[in-house]
Amino acid sequence: MMVLASATPQQAVASSSFCAVIERTNDGFVNLREGPRVDYNSLGIAIQSDILLVDTAPCRSDFGPLICDETGKWNFVENVIRVGDQSKHFLKGWVNSSFIRQVTCPNSPPASAFNGARCRVMDPTGTPLNARTGPHGTVLGKLSNGILVSIIDKMNDERERSWVYIANYETRLPIGWVYREYIACF
Repeated sequence: MMVLASATPQQAVASSSFCAVIERTNDGFVNLREGPRVDYNSLGIAIQSDILLVDTAPCRSDFGPLICDETGKWNFVENVIRVGDQSKHFLKGWVNSSFIRQVTCPNSPPASAFNGARCRVMDPTGTPLNARTGPHGTVLGKLSNGILVSIIDKMNDERERSWVYIANYETRLPIGWVYREYIACF
């Protein structure tokens, strides 16, 4: 349900922010909308390889009057970091929370067993490693052996093989998903 409130954004409920990625969807993207319902206009899309900077405030006034999500099923995306061009896309809007999963933000150390470890691309085939939009996804680019990376997130594919979402070790900017077996951490 949409609620137009008379409060100012500063009077709205306090919020926090986190980074997220898009879970697998049938079409590989999610719409960012003007408000917290599917009948609001789409302002653009975020794809599976994007990092979303998400704010948890239930009320926003970015597109005019203050709009609130009373269902708790929507989150507001402040910015999108797109893998490949390594920049922020100033795309914002509401996304259904069932389509996203929280991850460690690229500018902070990974909160995983790797604990900020330096990792190196080590593809035993000797060919460049494909960075993808997701496990078995579209190839975004190729990585040469020896490149330093950090692991942001991990998941298993349908055959229980491990894949990791990596970022450049120095800049912490996301690169894409790679087969975990080809990354050596130290």
